[in-house]
Amino acid sequence: MIDLYSEATDDVASGESSSQLQTRIVGRGIRRFPRWVWYLLLAFIALLSLVRLISSLRVSCLRRRMRRAEGGKLSTIKDMEEQRARPLLRTSLQWRISQALLSFSRVLAFRTTVRVPIFGRYNVSEIVVTAVYLFVTLLWTHLQVEDQHPQTFYRFILLWSDRTGIIAASQIPFVVALAGKTNIISHSTGISYEKLNIMHQASSHVMFLMVYIHSFVWVGIDIFNIRVIHWGIFWLWTGVVATIAHTIITILGLRQIRELSYEFFLVTHIIFAFIFLLFTYFHIGYEVFDMGFAVWPAAILWVLDRLFRIFRIATISFARRLGGHRTLNATVEPLPGDTLLLTLTVPNDFWLGWEAGQSAYVTVPSVSLLVLEAHPFTIASIDAPELVRDDPRAGGISDERQEVKTMKFIIRACEGFTRRLHDYAVISCAKEGTCKLPVFVDGPYSHPPILEEYESIVLVSGGSGVAYTLPLLLKILRQADSRTTLCRRVLFIWSIRHRDHVSWIWDDLSKALESLPPNIYVSIRIHVSNPHARTSAVLAFSGESESSPLLLRSSSEFETEDTACSTEVDLHGPEVGKDLESQTALSDIGVILKEGRPNIDALLSEEILNNPGVARKAAVIVSGPGSLADSVRSTLSKRNITGFRPVLDGAPSVYLHVESFSW
Repeated sequence: MIDLYSEATDDVASGESSSQLQTRIVGRGIRRFPRWVWYLLLAFIALLSLVRLISSLRVSCLRRRMRRAEGGKLSTIKDMEEQRARPLLRTSLQWRISQALLSFSRVLAFRTTVRVPIFGRYNVSEIVVTAVYLFVTLLWTHLQVEDQHPQTFYRFILLWSDRTGIIAASQIPFVVALAGKTNIISHSTGISYEKLNIMHQASSHVMFLMVYIHSFVWVGIDIFNIRVIHWGIFWLWTGVVATIAHTIITILGLRQIRELSYEFFLVTHIIFAFIFLLFTYFHIGYEVFDMGFAVWPAAILWVLDRLFRIFRIATISFARRLGGHRTLNATVEPLPGDTLLLTLTVPNDFWLGWEAGQSAYVTVPSVSLLVLEAHPFTIASIDAPELVRDDPRAGGISDERQEVKTMKFIIRACEGFTRRLHDYAVISCAKEGTCKLPVFVDGPYSHPPILEEYESIVLVSGGSGVAYTLPLLLKILRQADSRTTLCRRVLFIWSIRHRDHVSWIWDDLSKALESLPPNIYVSIRIHVSNPHARTSAVLAFSGESESSPLLLRSSSEFETEDTACSTEVDLHGPEVGKDLESQTALSDIGVILKEGRPNIDALLSEEILNNPGVARKAAVIVSGPGSLADSVRSTLSKRNITGFRPVLDGAPSVYLHVESFSW
């Protein structure tokens, strides 16, 4: 045990008064323990970074072997069918046991979820990490308090309270770092910022609990007349203001409020976060604690994140101008189902690239209520350069052909910014036949999964979630063509409300399926849940009729409850096996169009279990409403599919990645 009094012997010998000595001992003891909490957090981050490094090296070695392999993968579908009948190469008992244990741990940690009232649904790994984090921080508030020689119960509880408050304040840089869109934790661990945001909320709630423990002790001392508290003292009332600001942040940060009005949440979050940081600095920066260093690093992280994002926006905009764009306009096209397709081009520069599945923040000053109001959307296209002819009338400099890359965003109109953008585009198209707006882009962000090592891949999406799965499909097909992936089979499942929603991705999908590589099998299934809805009005945007103000407006009249931003649907119900009416264009490119919601249980079970010899490792990627993700999790948690015994007997080990819609 550490005796802080023994450390101060020299101070007593030098003539320091007992009160000054007590102040220094209190401050020294309190400052010691936040460092230990930080050491633990840094060790945990280092462990995740090491796991990511090992995974990256393994994938890098795999890519190198594929590049060196002569002849690449299987060359024809016939060869692939013959290969399916052959026994798997990795049949050693040790390898199958390791895969079975891995599958069991995935089911337990990431697919078993618990709904927490008010806060939402979390998987076991998120709950365990949060609980351990809370336990450790509370543990260090109790350790060695007696070594500061509290002579009375009042002194003991006061020291414990101050320790709790200081450890809570020391977590501020960690909380702010987790909230940043550009942060070193995301880059080092490979965990996307949107998933780190879950830990940002959890750590903020833990800090909130500790702040109130600290506050209630001081209020109790005053209420029970243990000591007279002069609340007018500067460092006391600044603490009160900081606590109130943190309380408001926590309440307004609840999922229900974020989903109700994201713009309101964003503005209030920034304002009260600034108030909290400012008054916390004054509260803990006085001479006893001298803990101001726990606040200003957080402020620096926040400022650097904003400056880097502004710099990236300016850089991309400048590059677009150098690339021949006199203006920074993007085309906004209304699509069926209260949806928009936002398209812009960027020069074919290596530093303006993105990976399939990444997202970007889009700012449209013409419809934004705030300066540089940015909203995240998934990039629904791949990083593929193409030659286009510049049109001077559209803001180009000349009519010469140039190599550019196209960014596409499929945006579902909900409330707030997306609704204003949709209405603006509809009115503009009705009056002028087109809609072009200046757009600023900040990105790319997030870390999509690496899929080269999986022989079988299932892509599941619902509604506008196809903006995430479509680029992954296009990337897999390009890799199969260049023989840089192990994937032999892809199942693409897309659930939509109306059949004309197919127009959202028709151009890209048809172009990709017209020239499929011979070494990969692709199955495209599109399920239409409401095939008989009246949607003739929205056909004006797909080139099947002339657009007019009447037709443009009537599209929203025909849509009723089906145009909700997100919808919970029953995905375990019986699948309707009836084919839709003749869809010549879809059948010509091998797309199966079915009436009714997809039976996730049957489709995944058939793909994973009924194709022996196809895959040793499979991946399932899902993007869509929460009900869709829950259905996939439930299916992939069943013992007969991903349990220990099936994988041990030769069933593939399945990796699951869920891309959430939530803020």
